[in-house]
Amino acid sequence: MRISDLELLLVEVPCMAPSPPMRSLVVRLATDAGIEGWGEGQVAWRPAELFARRGALLPILSGRSVFQLEELSAHEALAPGGLRSAIEIAAADALGKICRQPLCHLWGGQYRPRIPLAARLRAEPAERVPHRARELAEQGFHTQILAATGSVADDLAAVAALRDAGGERLELRLDLAGQFDFDQARHLALSLPRGALQYLLDPLAESSPEALARLRHQTNAPLAAARAITAPRDVFDLARAAAVAHVVVDLDQVGGPSAARKCAHVA
Repeated sequence: MRISDLELLLVEVPCMAPSPPMRSLVVRLATDAGIEGWGEGQVAWRPAELFARRGALLPILSGRSVFQLEELSAHEALAPGGLRSAIEIAAADALGKICRQPLCHLWGGQYRPRIPLAARLRAEPAERVPHRARELAEQGFHTQILAATGSVADDLAAVAALRDAGGERLELRLDLAGQFDFDQARHLALSLPRGALQYLLDPLAESSPEALARLRHQTNAPLAAARAITAPRDVFDLARAAAVAHVVVDLDQVGGPSAARKCAHVA
């Protein structure tokens, strides 16, 4: 089963105001057996680029077997990571259809029957956050990710308001998105009540394992890293430094499911 054609599509996913729409690349891979696979990734391309991009990629992919996921995902021409991820997902989709099996059966078996989801809350003044959090909780989203404002005082107030509004069932994560220096992040972490957060994500502008380990040793807040993880070796470095309690692996950032699975194995 070899790749015979490639189609690239750009779509825009609406986001909550005032955030602009999120642009996403959708890939369709066709095989010589008439089976198609679809994939998606985040790529900063413009619509006018797609014709030339397809012209450059199709000769590289044409004739390659969709069974060679590792080889496909490792090809140097499939950069950036979002494109690499979209191509691999499309090939894996086609592979599952060819084998008439869900991918979990091809990747070692089902790990869990249900997948927990988290809803993201945008950065807002503390008095506005509880209303949106309650709406999400009523829809069944009891794990929520709060985007930090960049102000320690405002973020602490928003966490307190959410804890009051959400009660015991709410599992809260705070995404600092690398906005704080060490002293700010340390002050925020030390000011959080014990158990207030499931984890504090990307607390430092400097995301080295050494800096994160130093913060972890000086606070009790559970830390998590996402921005620092671009490959399995980054997970290893974070674990060796005892820097964080959690890692968040982004498919586009690491370059697809194969790399993400390797990150999970390291973790």
